[in-house]
Amino acid sequence: MAKLFAIDSQAREENMDHATRHALRGTGSDGAAELQAQIEAASRTVLPSSPLGKACSYTLRLWTS
Repeated sequence: MAKLFAIDSQAREENMDHATRHALRGTGSDGAAELQAQIEAASRTVLPSSPLGKACSYTLRLWTS
């Protein structure tokens, strides 16, 4: 997560437009796939109606890649 926050911070400091910011996130966020896999694994081990299950479902619904 720290890498992703650093990428966003860099994008803000350099006043990047949306497309450039998106491209920067794509090149510098190698951990995103690992994070997604961890969320998917967690969602299979908890009740869907639990707070963690709801958080996993919400996050995975918003995931675009």
